[in-house]
Amino acid sequence: MQIPLLEVVARKVRHDPGARARIIVLAAVAAGLFLGGSALASSGWVGVPLYIGFVMAGGLCMPGLKAALNERVPARSRATMLSAGGLFNSLATGLGLYVMGGLGIGLADVTGVWTTAAAGTTLFAALAAWFCVRSLRTPPARVAVDSHVVGEAAEEDGARVP
Repeated sequence: MQIPLLEVVARKVRHDPGARARIIVLAAVAAGLFLGGSALASSGWVGVPLYIGFVMAGGLCMPGLKAALNERVPARSRATMLSAGGLFNSLATGLGLYVMGGLGIGLADVTGVWTTAAAGTTLFAALAAWFCVRSLRTPPARVAVDSHVVGEAAEEDGARVP
């Protein structure tokens, strides 16, 4: 289901480059709302489809975020940036578990855990979306620090640099 939706988004962004920021913000907000809805659902028949909506909305954010990252971070630093993103994701998850413990929410309390996760997801998704939109408003700059980076950037673009 997600692949056809990603195709629609890709076509939209191709025709309207400014749509990327709007799609990221809307998908981030939708992800938080879907997760909150699944947390508060009275049955699995409602909660599971809402959770699938959360996963799909979150998946719509990633291509836009990765494209923005690829446009702004030099190739030699990109892996480090992606690793740092994974580290922060893990730290946020661990921190969320500590926060839930501090609030007295046990992991067996599914409604409490999912509601707290939805609140955290919505908060941090909104914050990330704000940073992303702010970043997308400025054109990407390819700054060369030394000749190695200049050669690397040119090779990425298909040119040979002596």
